[in-house]
Amino acid sequence: MNTAPETGGLPALAGRLRGHDAEQARAAAWEVLGLAERLADHVAWETGVDTVQALATASSCREARHALPLPAVGAPAPDPAPDPATAAEVARLLGELAARTDRFLAPDADGPTAAAHATAARQNFEALSRSWPGPRHPARP
Repeated sequence: MNTAPETGGLPALAGRLRGHDAEQARAAAWEVLGLAERLADHVAWETGVDTVQALATASSCREARHALPLPAVGAPAPDPAPDPATAAEVARLLGELAARTDRFLAPDADGPTAAAHATAARQNFEALSRSWPGPRHPARP
């Protein structure tokens, strides 16, 4: 029997990140950073996007992810539609992760460095959400 939680999109991922189960929260942090990296890589080659900023965002996500332990539970989160509203929501999740990095770190990780990478990724995602190509959607509350 599969006891992995439902990973159905950003709301479920946000719930796991904020939840009380430490293992689920660490797995969600891993997924948030992986998802953010994939979205930044995806948009890097779109017209009108600052490619260097997008690649720097992906790099910050990857570096922050190196400070986390491999998840023991859960499954990869599905990639949501790459649009400005998604970018804004991912930026919010990165902000939550950066504010509480110590909750997600591997035992031998450098907390301040991981937090700095997560903060840089959040800041870059906020900027990307304003220059993201395609139709504009209002930011989710």
